[in-house]
Amino acid sequence: MKKNICLSVLSLLLIFTLCFSTLACNNQPDLHSFVNNATTNLYYGETEELKLKGAYSFSAEKSGKTLYYFSVIILSPHEDLVTYSLQFNLSGKDYSLNFSLSPVSNRLTAKIEIPKTEFSAVELTVQKGSEQKVITITSILPKNCLDYKSAVNSLCVSQKKLIENYYENGVFNGKISARILDNKNEFYWYIGLFNSQNDEKAFLINAINGEVLAIRDIL
Repeated sequence: MKKNICLSVLSLLLIFTLCFSTLACNNQPDLHSFVNNATTNLYYGETEELKLKGAYSFSAEKSGKTLYYFSVIILSPHEDLVTYSLQFNLSGKDYSLNFSLSPVSNRLTAKIEIPKTEFSAVELTVQKGSEQKVITITSILPKNCLDYKSAVNSLCVSQKKLIENYYENGVFNGKISARILDNKNEFYWYIGLFNSQNDEKAFLINAINGEVLAIRDIL
């Protein structure tokens, strides 16, 4: 009898502990669901004559639809008055588009909408006038790199008091952008936190351990 009572008490304690843990997890703000645009992967590839950088990103539209993009930048010098184009196959679908000169970076850039997907490498064909080069670009992110969800949610712990200021009546009232950055093979997350007045608080986060390295108000 005493044994049965002890087992019942232990069972109740176990159920209580599990319930408390579940409630604690549910009460943790899930900030990544408020990310409305992000660059989540970076790619690189080169030949003797060509250096390419790629990026995978998404953007949430006002309509509620999320669009996904793949962009490629030619890092090596380009020739003026020569047409550069890009062809590739992704998830069984062929894509073709021309490069255009970015007024910001002054580099040839190509960007196209694609379905939501995950890929670690893709083979590209770059057409330069009548010349054609085939090059494979591969993700440069290390395996232990935090994804954007983990990076954004880490602010709930490291910046708990600050994040609380973005809640009104228990509801998060803001927007978030995220961008993975590469600086000489060191990786960082740039997180932009916007309030209801669209003021931005910017965070630079170590992409491996989640440490906040800098916080800045963007005017």
